[in-house]
Amino acid sequence: MSTALISLSRLAAPTEPSHGTRIAAAREALDYWARRASDLPWRQRAARRDARAMVAKHRAELVGAHLERWGLGAMERRLTPLLDTRGRSGRAHLGRLAFATMRRTPLGRKILLSGAVTAAGSVVLLAAAIALATHLIV
Repeated sequence: MSTALISLSRLAAPTEPSHGTRIAAAREALDYWARRASDLPWRQRAARRDARAMVAKHRAELVGAHLERWGLGAMERRLTPLLDTRGRSGRAHLGRLAFATMRRTPLGRKILLSGAVTAAGSVVLLAAAIALATHLIV
């Protein structure tokens, strides 16, 4: 995916110098970390995890640099944190964003509280059912 993004970046900004600009620096960093992540052996899990986090960071940086070049700096400030997954999977990142958003709003906090109460009630009912079943068996 990173090589496709780098190719799209080159197509989107063909007149961009090969070094000395924010886009070029992000391209180089993304290319380096993507190669490093793919070249590391499977047994170096921590290094691969760090490399994936750096790929995600520089992918977001490259998109942000293009948005800034197109004059969308305000959008870049809002979109870059959403794109930086810090090495998490897409599903885990989406869940973290949803949870963080829900914690900030009054309605979201009510939904989280009701979910926690429902979960606690389910655990209590399960424990009661187990206790009743063991009492009836004995």
